[in-house]
Amino acid sequence: MHFCGANKDTRMAIRFIVEVAWQAHFVTNMFIKPTEEELKNFEPDFVVYNASKAKVENYKELGLNSETCVAFNITSR
Repeated sequence: MHFCGANKDTRMAIRFIVEVAWQAHFVTNMFIKPTEEELKNFEPDFVVYNASKAKVENYKELGLNSETCVAFNITSR
């Protein structure tokens, strides 16, 4: 659980779920860790699922250019 943005009025709370250790290390270095007090009431604005090892096997049938994809659902944060 981290924050994106230093301004407490506009920052976003984000929960990251990652597959490998270096991704967790990246998140720890690039985003702001909440304090213990902030963690008590932490409600993420977004959840980021990093499934970097997942492949779309039938990507050609779906009209995609490769087996790698990035998917967003901003209506269901």
